[in-house]
This record gives sequence, structure tokens and C-alpha cells, in this order.
Amino acid sequence: GDERFSISGRTLDRNLAPTLALVEEMLLHPRWDPAELALAKAAAISDIQDQKSQPSALAERVFDLVEYGPDHILSRSPLGGEASVTALTMDDLKAFQARNLAPGLAHFRIVSPSDQAKVTQALNSLSRNWAARDVKVPTWPAPAPPTASKVYLYDVPGAKQSVLVFGYPALRRADPDFYPATVMNYRLGGGGFASRLTQQLREGQGYTYGVRSGFAGGARFGEFTLSSPVRSNVTLEASQLARDIMAQYGATFTAEDLDVTRAAMSRSRARAFETAGAKLGVLANVGEIGLPADYLSREAAVIDALTLDQVQALAARYIRPNAMIYVVVGDAATQGPRLEALGYGAPVRMNETLAAADR
Repeated sequence: GDERFSISGRTLDRNLAPTLALVEEMLLHPRWDPAELALAKAAAISDIQDQKSQPSALAERVFDLVEYGPDHILSRSPLGGEASVTALTMDDLKAFQARNLAPGLAHFRIVSPSDQAKVTQALNSLSRNWAARDVKVPTWPAPAPPTASKVYLYDVPGAKQSVLVFGYPALRRADPDFYPATVMNYRLGGGGFASRLTQQLREGQGYTYGVRSGFAGGARFGEFTLSSPVRSNVTLEASQLARDIMAQYGATFTAEDLDVTRAAMSRSRARAFETAGAKLGVLANVGEIGLPADYLSREAAVIDALTLDQVQALAARYIRPNAMIYVVVGDAATQGPRLEALGYGAPVRMNETLAAADR
């Protein structure tokens, strides 16, 4: 989502051609309606203001800012800032369209009962009328993973909950280790109630209603994150327990854990790709990420082939609790001093840093 401009929609199959005609009009002959621009700007500013009051959104923003650094485009909110949205003009939008929207960069993903000939025919007009232009897509460096852990604290005075987001820049989606690492993570934090994080932080201690971990990867960047809202008064204890579970995970992963993982992931995949949305995701992975056309069967084979030693090695390589970004959004007055007991120094305060980045 952060790295693309997209148009999406659903329609009856008999309306495929007129729907694509509307897409052509949007791309090539937009109305440039001043009233619509004013409404869109007002909605964006409202979303930006709402985001500032949502601890989970703030935690993600702080994490992105630390992960990528202030000068990287992915450290910024896709919504922009209030000042930048307010300053947008119709001429800015026209310039963006002329500079960035080009057929040579476009991918069309369509899930339909129609055959390829009918879909191709419906796209003929757009293909004929959309003039080619040379667009230079900027390149951005991949962020370097931290070599040591550090705590970053965003203060929400009086907060009754803290939001934790721990992680680091990790694997791209096309990396050969991405799916094996995803399988490895199932018993850590990807398997819901079957995961150790849920069993211990929620079921065992009652610190949270939900906690998860996982790998997310795009075409150029990826990350590992662990996230959870926790009761404010157990912010330190929840952080310590999550850190310790990660630290012990590989060495304590057993053959039984591997059997549970195989059974659950194979079962979940059996119907995971039946919806139109899931099929669109498969097309995106092949067309944009560059995965092979048979990647689903290859990933199914990974589940069956992974050995206990391989899972333990993956955990040792990619679960790095002592080289992570630890973001906490909560009450600094009560939780800031306590978080020093994690052993990663005094938390870095992020309120002013984030405010400056969003100007």
C-alpha cells in the first residue's frame, strides 16, 4: 500500500467492459473537480487527526520513523501531514498524474469467470489511448537492521494501556528464507492461540487480549514485528516476557512444535486462496513481487520439508531480541523509568521527533 498507486473495484462479470471504461476515464480524463478536492483534503486531514489519537497508529509511525530514518520516504505517513495536505492544489495533482501514471509501470490484476480474450478486449481502449511516457521511479536504500536494542517511548499521559511494537528490518517477500521464516514463526506469534506469545502473555499472565508476531515483506523491503496492547501497569513485565520468549524460542522449539505447525499451516492453506481477494493477492505476488507462478505449491512443500534443525537455525538467525527496535506508546511518567530495567538504556522520547517528521 505504501509503495503503489492503485485503483480497485468489484463488478458483475457482465459489467466488466463498462467498469474498465470508467477506469480509463479516471486515469486519462479525470474531472479535476475543485469541490471533490476540497472534500478529499478535509477527509485526509480528519484521518491524520484521528491517527494522532490512536496509540496503535502512533506506535506504527514511531516504528517506521526509527526503522527507516527521517529522510526515507517510508518513514513518512502515506496520509501526509496537515500542512502538506492543506497546501495541495489542483495543479499539484495534475503534475503528479503527468509525472507518475504511465502504462509501462501498470499491472492489471483481474479475477473473473471471463476468459483472457474477453478481458483483453475490455482493456483494448485503455491500451490504445494511454500514451507511453518515461517515468523514473526513485530508488530508496534498504534500512540497516540495528546492531543493539533500544527503547523508543511515545508519551500518552495517563494512558491506561501501552502499545508495544518490537522488531527490525528483515526479509523481502521474494527472499528464499521468507516463507520458511514465516513457518518458523507460527508457534512464536503467528498461530493465534497456538502461539507461545498468546499462551503466556494472554492466557498465562492476562497482560493483553491479543499479541502477534510475523514477517511482512514487499518487493524491496521487509520487516519482522511483534505487537500487542498491554495493561499500562505491566508494560515492563510484558516487554520482558515477550523478549524472553523470543530469546528462548529456537532452543526450546521441539519436534512436537513442528508437527503442530505442519498440521495447522497445511490445514489453513487448504481453503486460504478461494476468495477473489486472495486470488488477487496471488497475482500480485507473481506479477509485482516476482514470485514464480507455482510459488503456492513450492510453499506447501516447504511446510512438509522443514526439519527441526532448520527451524531452530531460522529462529537463531531471524528472531533477534537483543538487536531490535522496541517501541512503547504509553504513559511516560509511570512507565518510562521502569522500562530502563529492560537493560537497553533510558528510553528515547519520540513525541517531538515524530511531530517534527510529520510537519
